[in-house]
Amino acid sequence: VWDLGCPGRHGQPPNPTCPEEDGPDFDFAASPILTALPNGRDVIVIPQKYGVGHGLDSDKEGEIISQYRFGRGSPMGGVWGAAVDQQQAYFSAADYNTAAPGGIHAVRLDTGERVWYTPPKQPPLCTGASVCSPAQSAALTVIPGVVFSGSADGGVRAYSTKDGSVLWEFDTNRPFETV
Repeated sequence: VWDLGCPGRHGQPPNPTCPEEDGPDFDFAASPILTALPNGRDVIVIPQKYGVGHGLDSDKEGEIISQYRFGRGSPMGGVWGAAVDQQQAYFSAADYNTAAPGGIHAVRLDTGERVWYTPPKQPPLCTGASVCSPAQSAALTVIPGVVFSGSADGGVRAYSTKDGSVLWEFDTNRPFETV
């Protein structure tokens, strides 16, 4: 479901071709990640826009190793990317136009169990803006000890891979002097 042009939804005028209700968005908007479990077994990690991260066995035709619900999902997408290191997979929740958008999750690669969760920053950085959301809709990047996430509030944050604490933050939702 990708219904950005539908009536009463997202501020759009009426459109007779739209469904009566938003349905769940089951497609995959993120690239799959091929990685290895700590025991050396290959796994494909892929987040689904419905708000579920999957661990799939690449040697057994995609047999499910683990599943983790990191968000609710939404017609505008529950996620846009993930990242992995040697121990964990990281998922950021977009969940636009839901009661609780945003947040970042770390789960064990081998079991899909939550290691930590960090909710989105409240209030969001763009408190004076007409349109603002703490949805974390950017793809993630991970380096040893740090996972980076961009948010729709203009924040770019670095989280500790150990416990999810915010190590660094930069507000891009502000004026920048140019030449």
